[in-house]
Amino acid sequence: MSKTTERGAVAVEFALLAPVLVMLLLGIMEFGRAYNAQVTLSSAAREGVRVMAINNNATAARTAVKTAASGLNPALTDASIILSPTNCAAGAR
Repeated sequence: MSKTTERGAVAVEFALLAPVLVMLLLGIMEFGRAYNAQVTLSSAAREGVRVMAINNNATAARTAVKTAASGLNPALTDASIILSPTNCAAGAR
């Protein structure tokens, strides 16, 4: 086999594998973005619960959630943050 034929075979193999490799790379990147959004939302919810538990102030809790999730696009609105506080008995957890 001559070198010209081998170069052609390599070009064909690359043309067949390149789209698969690009799709794999893009899939890994999208998974990372989705995981980052999930972690950000979990942290924002945790921060809102912490502020609500300490201050018992819904406005401060909403502000804390929006601040913690400020890196997300689109940003959270007041309508998308649902607070449902419940009162517990004295001495109960």
